[in-house]
Amino acid sequence: MYLEKGLIIFERSEGGYYYDQKGKKYIDATSNLLSSNLGHNHPRIIQRVAKQLNQLDSCTLIYSTSKISIEYTHKLLSQIQGTFRHLFFTNSGSEATDTAIKMAKQYYFNKGQLQKNKIISLKGAYHGSTIAATAASGNEYDKRALGEEFSTFIQVKAPNNSNKPLNMTDEAWVDECIREMEDKIKSEQPETIAALLVEPVQLSNGVVVFADRYFQKLRSICDKYNILFMVDEVATGFGRTGTLFAYEEWGVQPDIVLMAKSMTNGLIPMGGVLVTGEIYDNFCGELNSTKEFSHGYTSSGHPLACAAGLATLECIVQESILDRVKEHEMQVFQSLKLLESFPLVQSVQGKGYMLGINFNPNLCTDDEFEWELGGVIEMLLKKKGLIPYYEGEGKVIIAPPLNSTIDQLMEIVEKIEKACRLVEQSLKLKEKSRRG
Repeated sequence: MYLEKGLIIFERSEGGYYYDQKGKKYIDATSNLLSSNLGHNHPRIIQRVAKQLNQLDSCTLIYSTSKISIEYTHKLLSQIQGTFRHLFFTNSGSEATDTAIKMAKQYYFNKGQLQKNKIISLKGAYHGSTIAATAASGNEYDKRALGEEFSTFIQVKAPNNSNKPLNMTDEAWVDECIREMEDKIKSEQPETIAALLVEPVQLSNGVVVFADRYFQKLRSICDKYNILFMVDEVATGFGRTGTLFAYEEWGVQPDIVLMAKSMTNGLIPMGGVLVTGEIYDNFCGELNSTKEFSHGYTSSGHPLACAAGLATLECIVQESILDRVKEHEMQVFQSLKLLESFPLVQSVQGKGYMLGINFNPNLCTDDEFEWELGGVIEMLLKKKGLIPYYEGEGKVIIAPPLNSTIDQLMEIVEKIEKACRLVEQSLKLKEKSRRG
């Protein structure tokens, strides 16, 4: 059935490449959906996991702990900027979102502020696929079957420049979105808002990047109205934007940070939620205080995942990965930006090694099916041996491994440029028909 659908069946991987059953080589231009930031089968990570497997293969943290989970936590906290003191392990980004939401609600419950249980997020956001994570996300299609029971989730527009009014400056656009955020908090009543949840970069919305100033103002609003500031770094974490976490560039401190994906270089599922000491202390008390955070997963903090996480973090530091991203990010971005000269490309945007090519939504192929351009480019690139991240609605995302050479990065750019040229020259494009 997979072959009938035309899906590729991979047999092995190495470095920045996949190989299918016939031995064909594919560039992994998505880093395995942004989870394998150091490429595939990194020898140091594989060796560390193999060693751990022979020492302690599994150990639930529900009623015990492990030396490797403690070692990894200390190592991670030592590398992080800010006042974070504790890490709650999960198995995925979606679980990290649910955990953070539950934590924020109970944080105020423990303080006796029982009405403070609403979560604000941004339109265009994606926070995961579990029910609470979906409710906090911006895709109404994904939420169509959930019903109306998630009335405590509120969304507010963000300063996405594709929605900016004509003749408005970027600074004025940020100010307008900040005013709307504060107006929404006031209309909902601040005493009912527990947390604001944001992504540093909206990956699934075409890699939308907001100004640092926007997040600085959000921090001020959260302080003003006693709201927890939660940052979803599931996609941006562990070097994707050129710093270990993207929030480090804002000059502000979040209260909670969500992480996953490349935490273990994609080798073993793992996620986590970072919290400050003040938040952690709020869940501590006498046995009969009922303050405990009654929450957990059987396999979270798995010894093999922690071993992979520790090795991944060591490689990021010792191989100067962040410096490499900073060194080449502008060259890669400017090279992709040249694609805007094609009529079929609407915009190229992004940060670090996290780039979005947004194709003209008003154009499609001139045939019975009216194929959307992003989908056509994706299929063509796969045939040419490159795996992009096609998000739908004209959005193609490029997120190569952070340890890629400049030659490998330029090869990705070249293949995309050739695909755009081929589509433009070989296919008849037309304005999409307007169906009632």
